[in-house]
Amino acid sequence: MIHEFIRDKMNYLIHSSAMESTYVEISVKNPLLDTSTIKDYPLVEGREVMLRATLEDGTVGECFTATPTHFRGTLGELLVKGKQSCLIATFNALMRKKGFIDRTVHCTGNAPERCAELLSDYLELLGYDRVALLGFQPAFVRKLHETFGDRLQVTDLNPGNKGKKYGVDVFDAKKSNKKIIHNSDVLVVTGSTVANGTFEDIMAMASDKRVIFYGTTIAGLAALMGVERFCPLSE
Repeated sequence: MIHEFIRDKMNYLIHSSAMESTYVEISVKNPLLDTSTIKDYPLVEGREVMLRATLEDGTVGECFTATPTHFRGTLGELLVKGKQSCLIATFNALMRKKGFIDRTVHCTGNAPERCAELLSDYLELLGYDRVALLGFQPAFVRKLHETFGDRLQVTDLNPGNKGKKYGVDVFDAKKSNKKIIHNSDVLVVTGSTVANGTFEDIMAMASDKRVIFYGTTIAGLAALMGVERFCPLSE
C-alpha cells in the first residue's frame, strides 16, 4: 500500500537524522487564488483544503484533502498517531528539508491560469492527441479544452463537480476512469490521488500510458518513485 510506503520512508527520514523530537505544526493554509476569472477552485469553494506542515526550522510541505485537521507535536508523536494527510504533508516537508525535492508550496494569485497555459504548451510539444484530466482543476479544464477541444476528457471523484464545466463534461471518476484512461494517449492526474487512495489503481490502469501528476501533494512520492510531476509555478 502506498500509505505504508510513505510511512516507512518517513520513519527512515526521521530516525536516520535523529529528528524524533523535532516539532511540527500542521494546519489548514489555503493559498490566496485570484478568482476574477475562475471562481470554482475547490480550495476557494471550501470543498477541499490545503494542509500545511511546518517544521520548526520553517520548512514546509503540503497535502490537499477534504478533511481539515490540526496537529502540533513531535515527529515521533506524529508517526504514532498522525492522520494520513498529516503524514503526507510532513513527508513532503522532510523531503524538502533533506534537499531531495523543491516546490512544495502551492502557487498563488493567477498562477494556476499561467500554469494551465504552460501545461497546454507542454502537451502540444509532446505531440499527444487525446488527453485525460483526472481531477477537476478549473484552470486546466478551461485551457486544455481551448487547445484540445473534444479530445479532452475529464473525471473527478467529487459528485459536486460532475456535469458540464467550461464546455467539457466532467464524468464520475469511479465509473469512468477505466474507459477514459483506455481511450487517452496521456494522463494529467491530480497529485491528491496519493491522499485519497486512488494512486495505485490509476497507475495500474495506466501502465501503458504516459502519466503526468500535478500539485504539491505528490512532491515527495514522485521523487522517490520516479513518476513525472508538473508543478512549475509552486514555490
